[in-house]
Amino acid sequence: MRDDKLPVVGEQGSQLQPLRQRREELLGRQRRAQAHYYSLHSVVSAPEWRPEQKFGLTEREFDVVQAIVAGYSNKDIASQLSISEQTVKHHLGSIFDKLRVFSRLELALFALNHQLVGRS
Repeated sequence: MRDDKLPVVGEQGSQLQPLRQRREELLGRQRRAQAHYYSLHSVVSAPEWRPEQKFGLTEREFDVVQAIVAGYSNKDIASQLSISEQTVKHHLGSIFDKLRVFSRLELALFALNHQLVGRS
């Protein structure tokens, strides 16, 4: 590239002025976009949202997920929730289908990774 093709900055920095104006304009747009994002974020993350809703789990299925993560057996879960072991198995089958997991361990890892339950 030849030197005569390079832009020359005048004594007063006249060519820099449009760049400064453009920079200020872009910064203003960025600030407005961030303010808009944060206002939308506060609406989307409203406290009424529950983690189980994201994956289509019922409240009872979510209770079963929590018990699985806590390490309970089907018998313990049935006793804790006052349901039969067969119902626990039915809930687990439904949960496995909805979350596309294949084992209790995979379910527990999925629940922790997707913050369906808190880490102990």
